[in-house]
Amino acid sequence: MPAEPQAAPTPAPALPERTCDQLQDDAATLINTHNACTADADCAAAAAGCPNGFACGVAVRAGDLAHVDAEMASISDRYKTQCKHCARERVRCMKLNPVCNDGHCAHAPDQAVCDRLDQEAEALVQKHNACASDADCVFARGSGGCPEAFACGVSVNKDQEKAFVELAAPLSKTFYEYCDRCTSQTAECVAATPVCSEGRCSRKR
Repeated sequence: MPAEPQAAPTPAPALPERTCDQLQDDAATLINTHNACTADADCAAAAAGCPNGFACGVAVRAGDLAHVDAEMASISDRYKTQCKHCARERVRCMKLNPVCNDGHCAHAPDQAVCDRLDQEAEALVQKHNACASDADCVFARGSGGCPEAFACGVSVNKDQEKAFVELAAPLSKTFYEYCDRCTSQTAECVAATPVCSEGRCSRKR
């Protein structure tokens, strides 16, 4: 007697559509729901995620680590597919040090690393801001950000702008994702004009 054909497996239900902002919020909610602690030993470093702000991993309650990693992987896969980018693929991440801070797990970046990134940013500006007149200077596109040297936008030589932006963008992103200080979020920036002063492009308010 011929075997009866097996029924095709029922496909998994499609996940509801989520916008990029909603997926970003989903990642934040996931971490905030699983990061309560009373001591540093309660905390562990979770896997990195694609949404902005999660590229270098986050600190969560150690007992929830497996669950958080699985959920973050799902959110990241959807974010990369729908939002067409993944923050963790664009930054240089260093080792995180999970600590318990005011009852919540957090990561403690190596401040020596952040200081070095600050110095790299300053050196990058100096390398690209030589000038002979005001006409040589422009504000680099998208340069307002982290670290401090980039906080309110950077005045560079117009012929060096493209090269500067290509190098500054990943440095700024790395600083934002890894370090716990981003000057552009607290700086009081005012309108300014790019000018040449003493052979260097700068900002004139």
